[in-house]
Amino acid sequence: MAVVRWTVVSSDGRNYKLIKWEALGASDTGQPFNVSEYSDKTVQVEGTDLTSGITIQGTLDPDESNYRTLNDPQGTALSAITTQKIENILEHCHWLRPSCGASVSGGTVFLLLANMR
Repeated sequence: MAVVRWTVVSSDGRNYKLIKWEALGASDTGQPFNVSEYSDKTVQVEGTDLTSGITIQGTLDPDESNYRTLNDPQGTALSAITTQKIENILEHCHWLRPSCGASVSGGTVFLLLANMR
């Protein structure tokens, strides 16, 4: 149960940024990333064992608390994701992070952030 730091995989400095949390394990959460300046958000979940799932959470709270599960554009909750997939994120929030279930190992989450040009 750790807070896993994010890394910037690539960025053009203004219009897009690709973030990665890797080596996510049982009950880990990702270090929150401030997504408030990006209008488009897409998440990709990968892993060797996603049995209990990874949930994508966000909050408007500037104190980085009170996280809630985010949804895809169809209104389906991005909670307990147990399959490798790519999804857009519906809500606009201030902070975003992945949160792992008790049986996750080898999880990786990519977050692509973009602005309309």
